[in-house]
Amino acid sequence: MKKIRKQYINKARTVEKKIANEKWNKLREIIRESGISIKIDTEYEMWLNVAPNSTAEIELYPHRLLNGEFVHIMIWSYQFKSEILANKYRGSDRNQRDVSGIPEALQCINRILEDIRFDIKSGKI
Repeated sequence: MKKIRKQYINKARTVEKKIANEKWNKLREIIRESGISIKIDTEYEMWLNVAPNSTAEIELYPHRLLNGEFVHIMIWSYQFKSEILANKYRGSDRNQRDVSGIPEALQCINRILEDIRFDIKSGKI
C-alpha cells in the first residue's frame, strides 16, 4: 500500500500558509475599506478602536493553525458593566478567538463592537 510522502505534506503546508497570508491581507484591506477606526495597521498586527472615549481595543494578528484558522481576535482594556456580557467574555478563552474565514472574522469583530457599544450605552442610563 502506498503512502503520501512527506514532501507532498510539506508542499500542502506551504500552500496553506500562503492561503492564510492572502486571507490575512484581504481581511485587513476589507477592514480599512469599512471605515472602522484603526489604531495600528502593520503586516503582523492590526488594532481597532472600539468606541470614542474608551480604551477598549480589538487586536487582530495572523495565526496560522493546521485546521485552517488564520487570524486571532482578542479584546483588550475593557471591563463590561453588564453582568451578562461580562460572563460572556470572562476568561481568557472567551475574550479571544481564532477564526478560519474572512466573513466569520468580520462577524466576530461586529459582535464585539456591538456588545461593547451596548454595554457603554446601558452603563450611562
